[in-house]
Amino acid sequence: MYKKRAFSCVGAVLLGLGLADSGWAASRCIPVEGKIFNNAMGPGGTLGIAHVIFAREKFKCGLQGVGKHAGPDSIGPLNFDHTMVCDDNAGTYDLPVHSQLVWDTSGYPTSVPVDCAIPGLQSFSFIEVSKPVPGSGTGRFQNVVDGQITIKGTLHCSLAIDMKFSGQLCF
Repeated sequence: MYKKRAFSCVGAVLLGLGLADSGWAASRCIPVEGKIFNNAMGPGGTLGIAHVIFAREKFKCGLQGVGKHAGPDSIGPLNFDHTMVCDDNAGTYDLPVHSQLVWDTSGYPTSVPVDCAIPGLQSFSFIEVSKPVPGSGTGRFQNVVDGQITIKGTLHCSLAIDMKFSGQLCF
């Protein structure tokens, strides 16, 4: 009986210290899904909005993509750091906190590119895998340690980018 109680106390202390998020205890993963409406902005950048459903909460978020070179975990030629900032307030009235998260994104075209009326511009469908960057979260996304979303989208000749995504965030 004492061993059981001691183990429960140790578990409670680890959770209280936040060590559960560093591998001492199993992660808790929460589904996330939504739609993204972006525009391509200059060479390698995007700017848009995301409608996000996270743990049954709905958020509207700004989304900025910054193109980057392929890294060791890249799965294709499409590589971005995406910063998402949402319209919620996870803080107090004295100190508001808007949920934020940085995503490491990589992907590749899934259709044959179609030439657009603008020379050098092509339209194509694509798939991307995006992983949260640990330590980049604030608000509802604070303490994110892992997870992944899969994004399916299309870059149109108008430079509009329409996407849907689903996956999970782990704490």
